[in-house]
This record gives sequence, C-alpha cells and structure tokens, in this order.
Amino acid sequence: DYCKNTEQWRNEIIDAWNLNNNKFVKLPHTHQDYATSREIAKNLIIRILYGGGLKSWLKDWKVKKGTCPENVCMLLKEVEQIQNWVCLNNPKLLALCTEHNLSKGKDYNHAGTTTSWFLQEKECIILEEMYKYLVSNEKIQNDICALCNDGIMIEEKYYTPNLLEDLQVAVLESTGFN
Repeated sequence: DYCKNTEQWRNEIIDAWNLNNNKFVKLPHTHQDYATSREIAKNLIIRILYGGGLKSWLKDWKVKKGTCPENVCMLLKEVEQIQNWVCLNNPKLLALCTEHNLSKGKDYNHAGTTTSWFLQEKECIILEEMYKYLVSNEKIQNDICALCNDGIMIEEKYYTPNLLEDLQVAVLESTGFN
C-alpha cells in the first residue's frame, strides 16, 4: 500500500530507474528544470493516479533504462481496472468527459478524466456530509470553518480526539463510503 509505504515505494522507483543520476537531478538547484530524485519518483505515482502512463513519465523525465518495480506495475493495473469500471458504469459521464477533452484538443486519457470527475463528485458528497455533521454537533458555529486541503478546518476549541472517528462513522452511515 503506497500510503503506508511511501518512502519504500519512492526508493524502489529511484533505484529501479537510477534517478539519483537523472539529468534533472544533476542540474544546478537554481535551474528551473531541477528536480530531486524523490520529486521525480513522486511524480510517477501522481501521474498514475490521474490516469497518466508510464511511457509519458519515462519520456518527460528522460529515463532510458530500468525495470518497473512490481508495486508500480500492480498500481498501474489496479488504476486501469478502476477506470474501466467507472467508465463502464457511467457511460454518459464518459461521453461528457470525452466531449470536454476533445473540445480542448485532448484526444487521450478520457478514462482518467472520467474517473477524476466521478471521484470529485464523491468527494463533494463526503465533504457535505462532514459539514452537516459538524454543524449539527455544534463543531461549526456561526459558519466559522474553511475548506482546506480536501478537508474542513474548524476552530481548535471544537476539536476532540475522537472527532475523526465520529466523522468516519457519520459519513459511512449517510453515504456508505468508508
């Protein structure tokens, strides 16, 4: 699991493609194209999660040799399966996203766009349920809160150690999302 093993995954990517010797890593730190090997490795994971592919990452970062780590190969397959499921079960959304992409001259990654829009809608549903819970339990008063980093910030005085668990239960009960 990437979230629990972020450093391990990054190191596997760095080692698999010898990113410590990458052209962009070797640039002066002040150069606009400079990147650390960690940033380049992280960029691969982010691209995969947004529906991008390994080939474009290799090309953009001028990576010539190496073998894809097993975890990354599995993630690529898993993301592709998720995207296929989302598209298969949401054909109208796929058509809308494809039309949107084509109107911008982008004739690729329609499944990635569709999955992104699908998940953004689910994220909004979750945030709305969290907001309703926080208001009804007086954790938000006088509408003093902020949407920040895909979450809701509340005043510190209303925070309790079990609040995140309570929110998880509330979201699960109201949406079925865990």
